[in-house]
Amino acid sequence: MKIKTIIFSLCAFVILSGFSYPKEINNEIAQVERVTHDFFQSLKNNNSDLYLNSIIESEKKNRDFFQQENKKMDIDYKVIEVNKINTKKYEVLIDQIVSGIEYPRIPYDVVLEDGEWKFDNTSVVIYPKEVLRAKTILEKHQLLNYFNQQELVGENEGYYVVKTEKSHKVSLLGSLSYSFNQQSTDIYSSGSLDVYTYPGSNTEDDDENNYLYVQLFDEDPSNSVFVDYDFLDAFNPDNTSFSCNGYHSVKVENQNYSWLTGTYYVYY
Repeated sequence: MKIKTIIFSLCAFVILSGFSYPKEINNEIAQVERVTHDFFQSLKNNNSDLYLNSIIESEKKNRDFFQQENKKMDIDYKVIEVNKINTKKYEVLIDQIVSGIEYPRIPYDVVLEDGEWKFDNTSVVIYPKEVLRAKTILEKHQLLNYFNQQELVGENEGYYVVKTEKSHKVSLLGSLSYSFNQQSTDIYSSGSLDVYTYPGSNTEDDDENNYLYVQLFDEDPSNSVFVDYDFLDAFNPDNTSFSCNGYHSVKVENQNYSWLTGTYYVYY
C-alpha cells in the first residue's frame, strides 16, 4: 500500500508539473508583450518615464536623449509573433507604419535584465534603399554582397533591416576610439563628427576593391537609420567629416576584406 501511495504521489507531481510549465511560459510571454507595448506607447505619447522604464540599460536610456530625439510619433504597430530564444531572451516580430512609412517586419529583442523583461532598442539598423541608391558608387552585386555579410533580418521595397552589436563605451574628452567592424556608441553632435582611421596590416591587393567604408547613422529612441557614408584609404591613416546635429553613431570597416583590423577615432 505504501508503494502504491508513493507511485501515485510521483504521478501527481509529474502531472501537476506538466500543467504548470505552460502557465509559466504564458506569464513570461505576457510580460514580454507588455513591455513591448509600453515601449511603443512611450514613443507614440512622448512619455519619457514609460520609455526609460521599458528599455535595457544602454546609452539610449537617457531622458535628455529621449527628449532631444523623440518626436510624438504617428505610429501604428502590431505584435505579430513572440518567440522564445533562450531563458533570457525573446524575439518579438513587429509590423509598423511610422508617419505613413511602412517598415519591413522587424525582429526586436526583449531580454531579461535584473529579473525584469526589458525591450532592446539598440540592435536594429535600418538602411533606406533610396539613400543607398542615391549615394553609393558600388555596383549592385557588391551592395547585395555587403548585406549578405550582415545579419539581414528584414527587407521590403524601401528598406533593409540588419542587426548589429553596439559599443557602450563612454567618454567625456570629446573623442572615442573603436575597432574596425564595431559600431560606435550614440554620440551627440552640435555640428559635425570627425572620423580618423588607422588601418592595421593589409596584405591584400591595393586596388579598387580595397577601401574603408565609413557609415553614419542617425539615432532615435527606436532604431538606427543609415544617412551618410564616405570611403577612405585602407592602407594609410585617413579622415573624413560629417555635418550633422543630434545623436549619431559611426561604423568603419573594410567592406570587401572584413577580417582586416584597425582602429578609428570619432571627435565631436
